[in-house]
Amino acid sequence: MIPSVGEGKFGLSPAASKIYQVKKGVSLGGYGEMIYNNQAREDQSGTYSGNQDTIDFVRQIVYLGYRFNEHFLLNSEIEFEHGSTENGGSVSVEFAYLDYLHKDLLNFRAGMLLMPMGLINEFHEPTTFLSTYRPQTERTILPSTWRENGVGVFGARDLWSYKLYVVNSFNAAGFSADKGFREGRQNGAEASAHDFAGVGRIDYLGTKGLMTGVSFFSGQTGQNQFTATGGSIKGWANIVDAHLDYKMAGFQLRGLMAYSHLQGADQVNQLAGLTGSDSVASDMMGYYAELGYDVLNHKNTEHKLVPFFRYEKLNTQMKVPTGFAKNPANNREIHTIGLSYMPVVNIVLKANYEIQRNKASTGVNQWNLGLGYIF
Repeated sequence: MIPSVGEGKFGLSPAASKIYQVKKGVSLGGYGEMIYNNQAREDQSGTYSGNQDTIDFVRQIVYLGYRFNEHFLLNSEIEFEHGSTENGGSVSVEFAYLDYLHKDLLNFRAGMLLMPMGLINEFHEPTTFLSTYRPQTERTILPSTWRENGVGVFGARDLWSYKLYVVNSFNAAGFSADKGFREGRQNGAEASAHDFAGVGRIDYLGTKGLMTGVSFFSGQTGQNQFTATGGSIKGWANIVDAHLDYKMAGFQLRGLMAYSHLQGADQVNQLAGLTGSDSVASDMMGYYAELGYDVLNHKNTEHKLVPFFRYEKLNTQMKVPTGFAKNPANNREIHTIGLSYMPVVNIVLKANYEIQRNKASTGVNQWNLGLGYIF
C-alpha cells in the first residue's frame, strides 16, 4: 500500500507540510492534476456558445524543504503550469519562506507567503477538495492561489489556531469586473511595495472533524499611481470571509462566504481605463455550500467514493460606483454535481457536471473530468 503523506500541519496541505515531519535535512513532495473540460454547445438562452473543449495538464508541483535544526526550516513550492511554457504555460515560485519555530503559540515566518484566507488557498492539493475546479468564489474574490511577499507570526494552542502577516498589497491596475481582484495579485515578482496590507485568520479546532473560522485582508492598493487628471489612487480594499469544514462518519460538509469592499473604486476605474459596465466593483460577495458522503465509509477498505453537490452564488459587481453600470453576466449561480473516487489516499479521480447560470442568460454548462495525485 502507498503510504499517506499525512494530514497537514500549520494549515498547509499534506504534501506541502512534509518538512514539518523531518527532524533535519531535506524533504521532497509534490502534486499534479489534469482536467478534461467539455463545454455545452449552447448557453442558457439557447444561443451557440462557441466554447471549445479542452484537456489540460493543469499543473505539476514540486515541494522542496530543508530543516536546519529544531527551530529553523525552509519550505518552498515550484509550480509548472499548463504542460509547457511554449504553449501558454509558466514556471513560478508558489511559495518560499523561512520559519522560526519558537513555541506552539508563537512562531515566525518570512518570505513569499500563501495568504491565509478561505478553505482553498493554503489547502489546494487536488486530493483535499472534491470538485475538479476550485470554487469560483475562492478564485475571484479571495482569490486562490494567492501569494505575496511578507512577514508574520502564527501559532496554535488547545482549541484555536491563528496567522497574522504583513504583505505587499494588490496592484489595483489589474482589478476587473469579471475577475475581481484576481489580476491585482502581484505574486511576489518585482512587486510594487508602496502599499502594504494586513492579512490574518483565526480558526476553532475544538470539535473532532471540525475547522471553522474567519479571515481578513485590509490595505491600500493604489501603489503610488495616479489618474490621468493627477489624482492619487488610494483604492483601500477590505476582504473578509467566514468558513467551515466538517467531516463526520463519512459525511463531508464545507461552506464559505466572502465579502469585499473597495473604497475609491471610481479612481481605480480611471487608473485601469474602465468605463460603463466594465467597472470594478465597490462591493463583491460570494458564497457556497457543499455536501458529500463517502459511500464506502463503513467498508473495510482504503478506497473512498464520494458523490457530492455544491451550490454557489457570487456577484463580482454587487455594487459599482455612481456613474457606472453593472454587467448582469457577473451575477452568477453554479450548481455542481459530482463524484470523487480515491483508490488510495494519494490519488483521486473526479467527474462533475456544472450548471452555470447568470442574469445575462449567457451561462454555459460543462462536464469536467479530473485526475490528481500527491506524494
